[in-house]
Amino acid sequence: MEHLLQFIDYKGITIFNFEKKLGIRSTIDKAIKQKSNLRGDILSKIVEVFPEINPYWLLTGKGQMLLSTEEISINKVEEPVATYGEKNAITLVKHIQLLEEQIKLQKDHIEFQKTIIEKLEKESQPIYELIQELKERIKKVEDFKEAVKLLSKVGSKVEEKEKLINRKSNPSK
Repeated sequence: MEHLLQFIDYKGITIFNFEKKLGIRSTIDKAIKQKSNLRGDILSKIVEVFPEINPYWLLTGKGQMLLSTEEISINKVEEPVATYGEKNAITLVKHIQLLEEQIKLQKDHIEFQKTIIEKLEKESQPIYELIQELKERIKKVEDFKEAVKLLSKVGSKVEEKEKLINRKSNPSK
């Protein structure tokens, strides 16, 4: 808790204003009065809102209170500080750098995959159009076959009627 109070003093603000910036109320003030530790989510919020604070220093008091500009820009991956415990701050920074590199590689891979998908969609568009045209032609052929069947039935009926008419008009046959 004393390291946090040093940082608040360094910032030149009151505990109330510090809590206001974090979006919390009376949490730090209560912890000071009760001489208790802050929860991990509060510590994470402090590091998120004040990226210049060295999380290792905040937890242990070891090292520098403030991170360098380079360390601040690297320290953008949202990892819970409490999970690192007593690990060396340099290890934390290297781990974050590796995670950011992995994220960049994954983003690049996703973009590459999107490009391939777009290319395949463009290449397959004529095939989809041809399939649609073939479906329409098949439908026309099926309709034509159905019409031929109907004509055939009509023709058969006409023939039957003609035979019947011929029999009636030529009873000798």
